[in-house]
Amino acid sequence: MEYWIELNSCYKSFLTAWENCYFFHAAHSKPDFLTDDMIKKARAFVTEKCYYQDPVLALKQVASAAGIALPHDDLEAIVFIMHERGTRWLKEQLDDSLSSHLKPADLHDDIVIAKCRVRDALIELQVSEDKAVNVAGMWCNQFQAVELQGRMIGHWSTSACPWLYDKQRDTIKEKGVVDFFNKANSWVDKVITQEQGMSVLSKLHNRIWLHTGNALIRPKTGANMTTQFGPGCHKPDAVLMDDTRPIDSIEWTDIISALEIKYRNTKSLMEEATNYMLEIGRLILTNQLNRRYFVGLLLLGADLFVCIYTHGGLSITTAIDIYRDTNDFLNCIAWFKHADLEFLGYDKSITRDDRGFKMALRGEAESAH
Repeated sequence: MEYWIELNSCYKSFLTAWENCYFFHAAHSKPDFLTDDMIKKARAFVTEKCYYQDPVLALKQVASAAGIALPHDDLEAIVFIMHERGTRWLKEQLDDSLSSHLKPADLHDDIVIAKCRVRDALIELQVSEDKAVNVAGMWCNQFQAVELQGRMIGHWSTSACPWLYDKQRDTIKEKGVVDFFNKANSWVDKVITQEQGMSVLSKLHNRIWLHTGNALIRPKTGANMTTQFGPGCHKPDAVLMDDTRPIDSIEWTDIISALEIKYRNTKSLMEEATNYMLEIGRLILTNQLNRRYFVGLLLLGADLFVCIYTHGGLSITTAIDIYRDTNDFLNCIAWFKHADLEFLGYDKSITRDDRGFKMALRGEAESAH
């Protein structure tokens, strides 16, 4: 784990590589039905249903039709380069306060450049020039839809997920993102039940993300509202719940996780989102006596981060791009819905009922209000 940034003298933050986040990669931290093979099948499902435009599959199909057999790793390498170039260019456009909605002429020029880049990459892999030109042309022509809004290659259909690169906060899009997270979970659940049968339903949780950007989440009923830290009322963009109760009745004691959304990934917005979620984490840890740590999400543009808050520090993963790292995204969002509460930071020896919290100690329940 690499030291990242010190927020103050007593609360430190660390940066963790996504692939080192054991929540998503350790077998014991995931439900037995949430396997890598199941996630691959979920990706195939969303591609088949056109929820996701899969550039690797499209390139493989075009190459095969031209009689070119390339290893999957080579295909992914080409797609990765094209995606990175497009993402970097889009972010530069936003930073320069230029329109992210390109004119048809701009899109045409971009496709010409893209064809050249793909052609050159294929030639480097010992593909003949005429076949390389043919494959590059056929592949790039599949991505001329205006919906792409520029140089992006892999993307979720805007009918499934709002366009994630923009210049300002948009509450309607925030709601669309929350709805997309729930749709993604429903797609994964559908594949799981198709593969493992209806008997697996008893293992699936009904957790749901709720948009709360316009509602104040309040501290536990009866909390001291004059504390030096303030009343503890905030508006996280979304919260993960076990049920769909009215938004205005939600307290910090009810929340499993939270999501903060920013319209793009910049240093200032990252700092703002991190500090805001730090406060959300503090409120959850102080209101939930049965919480050892809190796991939340930050979505900046298309970059998704996982944050782990403890009583002594904070760890944030490196980002995945949910337009490109589809498997990682589906695995992550399904983990939040179905992971055992212990891995989401709960102390399962402490239970909660209408009267408050209870702790099991030597076989006896002790009240912990």
